[in-house]
Amino acid sequence: MMQEKTCRQLWHDYAFLTKEMKKFISFIEWDLFEDLERQRELVQAELAQRPVDEFRDTAEGIKLIQTVVADQEELELRLGTLKRLAEQQRQRSKAYDGAEVMPTRLEREV
Repeated sequence: MMQEKTCRQLWHDYAFLTKEMKKFISFIEWDLFEDLERQRELVQAELAQRPVDEFRDTAEGIKLIQTVVADQEELELRLGTLKRLAEQQRQRSKAYDGAEVMPTRLEREV
């Protein structure tokens, strides 16, 4: 089915999937995010197999690819932020591992 699409259509699909990935990373919908990423990889593989990409060097293609690059950079920044937050959370959690303190019983000496 993808072989029937033009490079122009594939690039528009790629741009759409990248924008959708940006949306769903905000909601931390990992299953959907990973599915979008998988679909985008399939589009990328199809584009790579094409002997000629008649769209890439057109004015529209250049503009679309610039948008994709900007979206990808924003996506990578968001992923980096989530990765840092997850690491901080893991470190905080690790700091409390083994730190269980047995309750002490304070008694007055009479």
